[in-house]
Formats: sequence, structure tokens, C-alpha cells
Amino acid sequence: WVYHQDSTKAVVDFLKTPKMIEHFSDIWVPYPFIAEKYSMAQAPLGGAMEHQTCTSWGFPMPGNAQYEWVVAHELSHHWWGDMVTCNDFANIWLNEGFASYAEVLWEEYEYGPAAKISQLASHEAGVYAARNGSVKFPIYNPPSQYLFATAVYKKGSWVLNMLRYIIGDSLFFNGMGNYGQTYAYSTANTQQFQTEMENYSGQDL
Repeated sequence: WVYHQDSTKAVVDFLKTPKMIEHFSDIWVPYPFIAEKYSMAQAPLGGAMEHQTCTSWGFPMPGNAQYEWVVAHELSHHWWGDMVTCNDFANIWLNEGFASYAEVLWEEYEYGPAAKISQLASHEAGVYAARNGSVKFPIYNPPSQYLFATAVYKKGSWVLNMLRYIIGDSLFFNGMGNYGQTYAYSTANTQQFQTEMENYSGQDL
């Protein structure tokens, strides 16, 4: 649902959403709310928000897919944030770090390795820029003023990228799917995620 004057642009900006749903369903588990829907609603707010089955969209609507990464980010929250919810704010990276890495996964799938590297590089630049702020602290249980800061989002993304290349693609993606199924429609914390990935991979992480 978008404003009438943005309807033509929205066709372009949201065009690949169904393909994203298919891709994330393939690499994790099927879209968790498939019996209902997935929708996006334009609203006069800053940013976007992953309300379950209906993401609110406050970004511009340029009509050139400039914010496709945001579409991927908010959609992925329906697995990581809506299906499996962090059990307290100390574990918020399980929502936001995962969704930030989903941006990378979409770029890699749709546009290739160079696009993946570019998205990771943008996250890396954000980490360096925040080195005297949120990045001084762990992604788990940061100070309250940094709950939604660069460390949680961008450093969290890089932690997942590191984990992926430590254990390999098959164990990483199937392990995440297993974690999702284990805690589906419930809550989880960082230790539980670590334990699930250790059990699945057979490695000490």
C-alpha cells in the first residue's frame, strides 16, 4: 500500500520482494507466515519497521530500487525478529545483525560476488566510523544508548559472515534453518544460537 503519487515508482522499488521471499525460504526455512501474507505499507515515519506480515515503509520511493537492501532487511526480520524473537534487548543483535547480513545474502544471490563484497564493505566502513562509539563494545548486551547502533547491525553482520566462512555454507545455512525451526514462534538468546550452531556443525564456536 503506497500513496497514489508513488504507485508507479513502488512497482520498481518493491518488484523483487517475491523473489526475496523465495530465496530466504530456500536458504533458511519457508516464509513463517505463508498462510497469511506479506505486505508493505508506506507511512510518514523515519526508516522502516518489520511489523509482522506488514512492514511499514518510511524511506523515499525513488523508483530505481535504490533501497532494495532495505526491503531485504525488513523482510528477513520475519524470520529473525518475528518468527524467532530475541528474549531481551541484550540479544538484539539476533534481530538486527541477522537482518543486516540478509542484505549481504540478497546482494550476493541477485547480483553476484562483487555486490556481496560491496555490501560487506559498506558495513565495514560503518564499523570503522563507529570505532570510538558502539563498536568499542560487544554486540551482545551493549550499553543502552547503543542498542540500535552500528555494532549491533554492521558488526553483527560481519560476525555472521565470519561464522559462515569458519563452518562453511552448508553447515551455516542449514544450521540457521535448524536454529529457526527449534525456536520458531518463540524467543532465543545468543547462547542458544551458539549452542545450536555448535551442535549442528560439531565445532567449538
